[in-house]
Amino acid sequence: MKTVSRILVLAALFVSCSSVEKGKTPSDFSVAPDVILDTDIGNSVDDLLALDILHHYCRQGRINLLAVMVNNDVPLAPQATDVFNTWYGAGQTPIGMVKDGVKDSHIWENYVPLLCGCKSYWRTLTDYSALPDAVALYRKILAKSDDKSVTILSTGFLTNISRLLESGPDEYSPLTGIDLVKRKVRSVVAMCGSQNEVEYNVSYDIPSAGNVFAKLPVAMSIIPGETRIHVSSEDIFEHTAWAELHPVALSYMTHDKADMNMCWDAIAAMAYVTGFSDVTISGPYDAAINGKGIMELTGNPYGNFRVLSLSSEQQTRNKELLLNILGTRLDLPRL
Repeated sequence: MKTVSRILVLAALFVSCSSVEKGKTPSDFSVAPDVILDTDIGNSVDDLLALDILHHYCRQGRINLLAVMVNNDVPLAPQATDVFNTWYGAGQTPIGMVKDGVKDSHIWENYVPLLCGCKSYWRTLTDYSALPDAVALYRKILAKSDDKSVTILSTGFLTNISRLLESGPDEYSPLTGIDLVKRKVRSVVAMCGSQNEVEYNVSYDIPSAGNVFAKLPVAMSIIPGETRIHVSSEDIFEHTAWAELHPVALSYMTHDKADMNMCWDAIAAMAYVTGFSDVTISGPYDAAINGKGIMELTGNPYGNFRVLSLSSEQQTRNKELLLNILGTRLDLPRL
C-alpha cells in the first residue's frame, strides 16, 4: 500500500503540475577531486542514479562536478539534465551537448518526457540550442584545470571522448586532444563493454568505442555489462520519500520492466567516490573493441585498463550504499 500510495501521489503531482587511488576516498585529498560526467541520460534510468550520487557528494563537499556532457543526441536529454541539476541547486553546472551523435537509441522517450513535462520542476536554462559542443566544453574546462586533476566518468556512448581525443589545438589550448587528456585527466571510469556480447553503450557507436580504447592515454577502469546490481522501483520510492517529488522517483514510475531494474551506471559513480574500496579489480590489461563491438583483453603488467566486478556480497553492499545515498536528506532549494 505504501508503494501504491507513493506512485499515486507522484502521478497526481505530475498531472497537476581522477582515478582515485585504490584504498582512498575523495576526502583523503587536500583538494576535492574534479569529475566530469559524460552521460546518455534518458536511455536508462540508472544514469539519473549516477548523477544523483555525484550531486549528493557535491553537496557534501567531497567532489566537484565540473560539467555534464550529454552523449545522447536527442532534444530532451539536455533538458532533463538541466531539470535534475536545478533540482539539486546546481543549475549553473555547465552542460555540453554532442552534435550529430547517436539519435536512434530508441529508449529515451520513456522517462525523460515525464521529467521534462512536470511543471513542478524549475529550470535554469531557456535556450538549449545554445549549449556548447561537448568537445569544445571539454577542452575549455581541461585547459584551465590542474594537471592530472580531472576524472571523466562515462556512463553512455563514447562519442564525445573519442572526438575529444581527435580534436586539435584551439583558442583554449595549443595541445592536441590526446595531449590535453594526457596532461589534465587523472583517469577515466567507464560503464561500457563486454567480452561476451556487444554491450549497449558500445553498440550504437562502435567506431568511437574502438577509438577510445585504442588511443586513450590515461588509465581506464571499466564496469562491463556483466557487472550490475538489482534496484527495484519499490527500493527507490522508499528511499526517496524524504522529498515530496524526487525526480528519481518520478522517473522510476515509467520503469516496470525487469531489465530496467538492473543498475550499471551507479556502480561507476560509487566506485569513483569510494576510491574503488568495495569492488573486485582485475588487470591491468591491454584492451580493445573489435570491429564487432566485443571487448578483448590481454594481460599486461603495464596496461592502461582494469575491469571491475562485484561478488554477491559486494552487490549487496553496493546496493545498500546506493540506497543510503538516495535516502540521505539534503537541504535543497525549494524543498
